[in-house]
Amino acid sequence: MVKYPYLRAEMAMHGDNQTKLAELLGLKPCVVSLRLNGKTKWTLEEIKTVCGYYNKTVEYLFKEEK
Repeated sequence: MVKYPYLRAEMAMHGDNQTKLAELLGLKPCVVSLRLNGKTKWTLEEIKTVCGYYNKTVEYLFKEEK
């Protein structure tokens, strides 16, 4: 199962990759990869930054498919 499909969709629509998201968050791309794959948890500040960047709600971007 793909983690965070709506966040990944927004990234694709904006032409953003993990490196771009890493730059936005001040992280290494490998850390963003861990976040996107559900291996490590997002911090509240990271979530706020991502939601602000894409102008979307946390409920939308971080919703997981069941």
